[in-house]
Amino acid sequence: MEKYYIMAMKEAQGCPSGFYYAYLVPDFKGGGYKEHYGKLPWYAGPKRFGGGLPSFPSELDLIVDDESYSYDVRSGSAYFYVLSEKFRSVITLFKTGICNIVPVRYLNRYGEVVGGERYYVAATERIGMKDVVDFKTSKLGGEFGDMFEVLRFKENMDYDLLDIFDAEKVSSPLLSLIA
Repeated sequence: MEKYYIMAMKEAQGCPSGFYYAYLVPDFKGGGYKEHYGKLPWYAGPKRFGGGLPSFPSELDLIVDDESYSYDVRSGSAYFYVLSEKFRSVITLFKTGICNIVPVRYLNRYGEVVGGERYYVAATERIGMKDVVDFKTSKLGGEFGDMFEVLRFKENMDYDLLDIFDAEKVSSPLLSLIA
């Protein structure tokens, strides 16, 4: 029998839910890093860039407002994740939908390197629910019939870890399917 896992949000100090006060920019420019960051490809999304996203530049800064952030994987926007060194090293052992991983300088709002932890940003393949979910054997429920009570994947689904971009019906779009 195969085992499936779904990642859950950690509810500890440094792992806030909701808006992530961190900004991924090509380079630190003092307080100006917040200006127009939403126009960058990894925030604006594929529609703005002809249906696909360009690869990350080789040098990026992730500027955090709260230096207590501590996590292994976190969504940075709808189009990228922030990964710890530990998480990045583990996923190399599995077949994943992660297609672009770049190291980042992890900085505070003053441009100083935060802690000793090393972080990366990662983009994923754009995989839709229709591509991997077996809707005939899955079951929707919840108060509004909009949450999966039973989630089953298609037989030909061949990933250990994938990102389902239109996964509003599951608690996290980054799914771990490690058998």
